[in-house]
This record gives sequence, C-alpha cells and structure tokens, in this order.
Amino acid sequence: MNLLQLLAITIYLEAGNQPYEGKVAVAQVIMERVSDGRWPDTIRTVIMKPKHFSCWNGRSPNDVSFVFNKAGRECLKIAEDCLDGKILGEGYNHYCRYDCNPSWLEGVDRKRFGKRIGDHEFFKL
Repeated sequence: MNLLQLLAITIYLEAGNQPYEGKVAVAQVIMERVSDGRWPDTIRTVIMKPKHFSCWNGRSPNDVSFVFNKAGRECLKIAEDCLDGKILGEGYNHYCRYDCNPSWLEGVDRKRFGKRIGDHEFFKL
C-alpha cells in the first residue's frame, strides 16, 4: 500500500462518516504528530504506531474501492493535499469520539478541548 492510499484509508476509516471538516481535522492531527518530536517523523510511522489510530488496531484493509463513494473521494483529495503540503497540523494532536473516555484523557478537563467537529473532539495535549 503506498503512502497516499495509507493516508486516505486512515482518514476514511477514522472519519469517513464525519463532515468534510472532520476528515480534514483527522488529517491535521496526523500532520501535527509528524511535526511534533514526541511522535515519529513520517506519516507512515505516525499512522502505524500501535494503538494510536484505532482503525489499524487488529485490521489491515487493503481494499481501496472506497474511493468510488463521496466520502472516499474526499479522503483521497485530503490525503493528496497533505502530501502536497496544503494541509498542515493546527496544534491538535489527539481526538476521540465525544462520548468516549480513553485513558489518555484521564485528568484532562474536557471543557478545555479545542474544538468539536461532528462526533469527534480534538485536543492539544
């Protein structure tokens, strides 16, 4: 799987059912992590870091037929824009569903989250 496919599939599996802005925000989290020294410095290693993007926890999709639906085309375009340097991180380096309580949020005041888009909350931690 090439980098464009990996990035597009990750965006799709993480936020394919979210509004366009939510898909872009997931891409921005990936790009923010690439530029932040606390994470690996490549898109592939950020995405594939164990337990960081739930869509890859225990599954490895190789089917790129998603590009034929509207959400898939959006994700592919967002991925292309990331690789072309048109989408950069905006400081948010974590996200989760608004109704979930991951361990990394323990002790964090959720009222201080940066923004909510669709079903996701985005955080600067």
